[in-house]
Amino acid sequence: MLAGVYTAYRTREIMESVSGIIFGIALIGTVIIDRNKKDKTD
Repeated sequence: MLAGVYTAYRTREIMESVSGIIFGIALIGTVIIDRNKKDKTD
C-alpha cells in the first residue's frame, strides 16, 4: 500500500498506482479478518 502511495506521489500518475494501493488494502483486510476469526475460536 505504501509503495502505491509513494509511486503516486513521485510520478503523479494516480491510475498507475491504484492497483498497488488496492492490493495493500486487501492484504491488510485479510490479516485483520484472519486475526478476528482466530480470536473468536480461542
